[in-house]
Amino acid sequence: MLRITKLFRNNEGVAAVEFALVAPLFFAFVLAIIDISAYFFVAGQLQHGVVQAARAIRTGNLIGSDTDTRNAFRKLVCDNIQSLMIGSCTTNVMVDVRAFNSFGAISLPSSLDANGNKIIEENETSFNTGGSSCPVIARAFYNYTTIVPGLQYMLAAVVPGTVYITAATAFRNEPFTGGTATTCSDI
Repeated sequence: MLRITKLFRNNEGVAAVEFALVAPLFFAFVLAIIDISAYFFVAGQLQHGVVQAARAIRTGNLIGSDTDTRNAFRKLVCDNIQSLMIGSCTTNVMVDVRAFNSFGAISLPSSLDANGNKIIEENETSFNTGGSSCPVIARAFYNYTTIVPGLQYMLAAVVPGTVYITAATAFRNEPFTGGTATTCSDI
């Protein structure tokens, strides 16, 4: 009986036991903070890339609706991203550029995933830079996956797992010659 009472009064190793109970939760929250910070960093970098690349469309330096122009715009977006977290940007980023006759005529589809496979594919996007003075919406989509494996299961309400980051900018093209649409010129 004396040994049992000595065992209950023994305080050796209490800190180790408390740390073992608290450490998993502490590290989960630290990793969640890192992951959420990475998400917002990538989103900010993608937004910066779209805004900077859209300047080429706005000034008439990048006009057209063909695959080469789309790839040139995607490359401009990727060239303005200072993040290694996006990986192979030119294959992981999808771009969608649409020109309209007026800002009042802007109507975007609610979802670009036409076939419902939860992946935005190149054939589901549009690319038309418009002509002189056309309103244009330029968007880029990046399929972001958490950088900490399994974290989305532990903190499902906070950490999304896999989600599309969307960056967009709206502008009116400057007056220039050429382009793929002439009906919106001088509106």
